[in-house]
Amino acid sequence: MTLKKYMDLSIDKARILVVEDEVIIARDIQNSLTDFGYEVPLIVASGEEAIVKAAELSPDLVLMDIHLKGAMDGIDAAKEITRLLGVPIIYLTAYADKETLARAKQTSPFSYLLKPFDEQELQISIEFALFKYKLEKQQKEDQQWLLTILKSMGDGVIACNTKNQVIFMNPIAEQLTGWQQDVAVGQDPATVFHVIHGETRQVIESPIKRVLQAGTTFNLPLETVLISKDGTETFIDDSASPIKDEIGKIHGAVLVFHEITERKVFEEQLRHIAVHDALTGLPNRVLFTDRLKQAIERTKRFPEHLFAVLFLDCDRFKIVNDTLGHAAGDRLLMEVSKRLKRSTRSFDTVARFGGDEFAILLEEISDLSMACRIAERFLEMLAAPYIIQEQEVVITASIGLVISLSPFDSEAEILRNADIALYRAKDSGRGCFQVFNNTMHAQMQELMQIERDLRGAIERDEIQAYYQPILSLGESPQLVGFEALARWQHPQRGLLSPFQFIDIAEQLSLVHLIDLSIMRQACYQLKTWQDTMPNCLDLMININFSSMQFKHPNLFHKISEILNETQLNPHSLKIEITESVIIENAESSANVLLQLQSLGIKIAIDDFGIGYSSLSYLYKFPISSLKLDKSFIIGLEHDTQKQEIVQAIVTLAHSLGKDVTAEGIETREQLHQVQSFCSDYGQGYLFARPLSPEAIVDWLNNPHSCFIHSDSI
Repeated sequence: MTLKKYMDLSIDKARILVVEDEVIIARDIQNSLTDFGYEVPLIVASGEEAIVKAAELSPDLVLMDIHLKGAMDGIDAAKEITRLLGVPIIYLTAYADKETLARAKQTSPFSYLLKPFDEQELQISIEFALFKYKLEKQQKEDQQWLLTILKSMGDGVIACNTKNQVIFMNPIAEQLTGWQQDVAVGQDPATVFHVIHGETRQVIESPIKRVLQAGTTFNLPLETVLISKDGTETFIDDSASPIKDEIGKIHGAVLVFHEITERKVFEEQLRHIAVHDALTGLPNRVLFTDRLKQAIERTKRFPEHLFAVLFLDCDRFKIVNDTLGHAAGDRLLMEVSKRLKRSTRSFDTVARFGGDEFAILLEEISDLSMACRIAERFLEMLAAPYIIQEQEVVITASIGLVISLSPFDSEAEILRNADIALYRAKDSGRGCFQVFNNTMHAQMQELMQIERDLRGAIERDEIQAYYQPILSLGESPQLVGFEALARWQHPQRGLLSPFQFIDIAEQLSLVHLIDLSIMRQACYQLKTWQDTMPNCLDLMININFSSMQFKHPNLFHKISEILNETQLNPHSLKIEITESVIIENAESSANVLLQLQSLGIKIAIDDFGIGYSSLSYLYKFPISSLKLDKSFIIGLEHDTQKQEIVQAIVTLAHSLGKDVTAEGIETREQLHQVQSFCSDYGQGYLFARPLSPEAIVDWLNNPHSCFIHSDSI
């Protein structure tokens, strides 16, 4: 408690009950107290009357003469008033004999004044008594609040003194350890809090003992298991910290821990989600790339080990999606994945890369002709009719094929070449496959031209910011901000989406320039809207930053420079990063994120749930928001497993004090489903596509096109 708070405890016009049987002295005291600014509602002359009037008036202080008229003296009266009200007592007496003093001490008076006394002495005694009483009262209340909080915490709490003895346990600690507080008090904490490593089964040294020795906070290993008194084992997470006074002297230590069994199960689920497609259950790009990398390494060691990569894209899938709807499209993709899985061997890998694009890694290939026969079998198998929503649907597929006949530098090069072969197959009329070889040099040249164009596009400011609205998902959705998205206004090819150039920009190490350019444009634009449109004052702007951005040592300086240049309040800015940013550059990223947080900038994890998710990042890094990937939203209204996953992620985020934004909301059914999970925000084509600044103004001003004005949600 600060000194100012202590000083605020004093009472401006305290009510004082005077108990004095000598009338003249009583009147003098009353006059003095009134001059001091106190209220004297009554003067009583007996102990019995003092008790009655104190109960009626509830005074802030009692001035009590010890020797009073009647059967009860002031000491006995003070004892009863203290028991009933607890108010401070100041004795006024002409007697200072040992017996009287001894009896008076037993009532714990706040002062003891011998008659005669002067006014200054009386005033000082009253001020100190009032201050001391209020201070003690406040401290008792604070202690009671602290005790209540500790007992109601969801975490276990064990406190120890410097003698390494338990002095307190809250109910959760009792439950998890199996020790009751009255039995545990005085015990060595290593006995009460017995922990081992879950993998090695080795006993872990008492964290309390380590803290008392080192004087610093100590965290247990991730695989820590608590052995309770009855032998029950529980995975826990914990930290122990020293209890220090204002000068840094250690007075004990406190251990805070909680059960993480459910969290570990959930982490396993997230690990599975991280490397598998949510719709089909197939491996996703992350897992496929990892297995391809392993195949490349084997080929380097054993050149006779051949493998092939097939990129497969469903022809006319968009027509099915647009005609029968997204639910039918999802059903079709699931059927395609089943056919592909049935047509491959157990050691091959079939992955979904997103949309209607699949990748197959064929291992133990004897030669190119074998890979071509398999590709032909895939085309024939996928062309067989499907029954979707009681309708017969026929689609074909296009395949790009790469085989490891020549050395490759990286898995990215193989995937790029397979992608080029896929587009060549589509250009050839679809429903066929193409093998990547030197005859595709023209396509490679075109790719290089795009790379050259991209370098010039940044210099000519052809990369423009488009804005997709983000809305709160309450009963009446309201606009809360925008996500700034990059678009390339190509002089010949028109407006290009980031899917057509961001990957190339990353390969050329140009993506950081695009990120900063989009940020500068977006900050200028939001500041302009805030200055010209009052209803935009509280809006946020979300900026996507790639993992490469965090490798630049002057990133914080660049962001600060843009904010100063645009004059945008940092609290209006939220930076979106993917989990790969933290995974690839954990230490340096943490420093940058903490610096950004110090400015007031918020941090969001984008595409949450499709990368290498780890709950530890949510605890250790200054993350305020999670953006639920749209793959969880597609088909959400019909998929109970997705619903459970989304509900779990939202619940986890809210328990950690983080908000959730659902991406890719395209139907009202999806909106209502997400709202039922109490997701905080949403964005998607249901509200608006990414729009130019001019189109955003029209969107805001047109109640018919602006979803936030609709009453039919």
